[in-house]
Amino acid sequence: MELTKQDIAALRNRLKKTDRGIKGAAEEGGITEATAHKILRGDNCKEESIKAFLDGVGLLEASEQQKKKSISVQARQSPIQTF
Repeated sequence: MELTKQDIAALRNRLKKTDRGIKGAAEEGGITEATAHKILRGDNCKEESIKAFLDGVGLLEASEQQKKKSISVQARQSPIQTF
């Protein structure tokens, strides 16, 4: 499985929108950060590594979105205290 330059550019844009970036996506996908960098360089990598990284990007986005929603809900539920 090969990623096109457009695929890689789209992945980079998605990763820029996250807090944990490449490292977080690699962790979520269960691969090393070095392998993630190889994938984003367009180097020849195993198909299972590429799929794991793609899954990791999706999991990272989902977990960060959920975290942001949770923080937003907590902020609305917390009473404002002034002293």
